Amino acid sequence: LVAYLSFIAVVSLIGSFLATAGLQLLPEGPARQPFLLPDKRRLGAVIAATVALSLFDVAVSFFYSRGAIEPTPSLGYVGSILCVMPLAILLFPAPVVSSKGEGDALGVAAGTGAAGSAGAVKEGILLIPATKGLDFWLLWFAQFAVFGMGVATNQNLSLILESAGNKAAAGLGVAIFALASSVSRMVVGVLSDSYKEVISRFNWLQLVSIWAVIGQALLSTMSFIGIMAGVLFAGLAFGAFFTVIVPVVNEMYGQKDFGLILGSQLACQAIASLSICKLLIPTVYNSAASGSDVCLGATCFRTSFMVLAALNVVGVCSTFMLERRNRETMPLQRLK
Repeated sequence: LVAYLSFIAVVSLIGSFLATAGLQLLPEGPARQPFLLPDKRRLGAVIAATVALSLFDVAVSFFYSRGAIEPTPSLGYVGSILCVMPLAILLFPAPVVSSKGEGDALGVAAGTGAAGSAGAVKEGILLIPATKGLDFWLLWFAQFAVFGMGVATNQNLSLILESAGNKAAAGLGVAIFALASSVSRMVVGVLSDSYKEVISRFNWLQLVSIWAVIGQALLSTMSFIGIMAGVLFAGLAFGAFFTVIVPVVNEMYGQKDFGLILGSQLACQAIASLSICKLLIPTVYNSAASGSDVCLGATCFRTSFMVLAALNVVGVCSTFMLERRNRETMPLQRLK
């Protein structure tokens, strides 16, 4: 375990250094380049390749857990190709915008240019005034509930399925969670940006919180079908929330102190992990185990899932309050 954690830490550190070396300060000018038809095709191809990889992982996990297949070089080659495909599509040279008029028109429509860009950077409110508003804590609690639910479900799948008598299906459960999470990030990201005039990002937060409640209610049945369906909804909520919260924080508080405000929002994840994964889940599990090392039966996790479902019901109420409060104006205008 120590060697594994050390390896993960080293990989993360090296990745951070490589990413930092590639950071660039964008010059003043249009805030956004035209998103043309070739770009849409590349985006669609990346999404399709990622979905194909996720489906491959789910299928292999399912059949391997059932003993229907064994590790073979062919499976490894197919998996490697599918892993490389999204990156290969992204590295493919992007189309060059040849029409100067399109870029200028976009810049005018977005209110860009040297003055507009500088003004956009300075617009916003600071962290301390933001934390004094109710909106900050409504969003914080909704994220706390959704993230805590997702981490608790994903990290305990092996024990959950063992208690339900289907320990061999743990790999399938993890694969379903990963599939739902990855697909929902991309799909909800595209839909929330393309149809924000029809469905606001606050409406997406409401939908995501409802998915979390449904997921925990299904998991509390502790049946195999219920667990897998609950994992699916939990993965959808877990992935989509991360996609939506970043633009929501930007819209609510602006760019002036965006990093600190977003970081303060994301800090709820650590509190959720400690309080739910280190306190709630183990306490209920050990109590149901009655001194045994392994707990078998529905009581091992049912109470935890019901508590998490209730927690996310409160989270749903928070998102509805948040949407109502920000229907006309944002904290960016109210807290100045």
